[in-house]
Amino acid sequence: MKMTWGILAVAATTTMMLATGCDNNKTATNNEVPNAEATMGAAQSAGKALDEAGQNVKDNAHQAAADVKESAHEAGTEIKQGAHAAGAAVSHAAADAAQATDQAVEKAGHETRMAAAPMVLTPKIKTALGAEKRLNGSNINVDTKADTKQIVLTGTVTSAQQKSIASQIAMNELKESNSPFTVKNELVVGHA
Repeated sequence: MKMTWGILAVAATTTMMLATGCDNNKTATNNEVPNAEATMGAAQSAGKALDEAGQNVKDNAHQAAADVKESAHEAGTEIKQGAHAAGAAVSHAAADAAQATDQAVEKAGHETRMAAAPMVLTPKIKTALGAEKRLNGSNINVDTKADTKQIVLTGTVTSAQQKSIASQIAMNELKESNSPFTVKNELVVGHA
């Protein structure tokens, strides 16, 4: 680009010199003809130099436009790749959050079931034991221990068979409730 401006400056200076050296009021004489030829030659050289300088400016402008276009294309590609990467990161983060939420919900549900177990299991088992005619004459208490996950049967029954029936009924109720609790039978055989 510097060379182009230099050529333009030389051409402009030569043209100025030619213009100031010409006087339109004079008629050329034989002595002045060689100077006129020299002036014409200089003007032609200056014209060529201007043409070359113009072509160089045009070529440089085309190259600059091509460079800008390529740079813009590369920038667009990088932005597109960055957007894809960001989208993938958001997708992974959302999946991780969903999984963490599922785990938290399941844990909360389990903890709620464990906390509610005494309120649900105790009356359910007491009702089932009270409805069993084979346990007449017995005095059975049902305690639910959430910390040890046990249903504890205490009190008295009239026979070993009643003790076994009471355990079986309590275990059946736990099984129907899908409860992780176990039955601990501390019933005493004797008179109720």
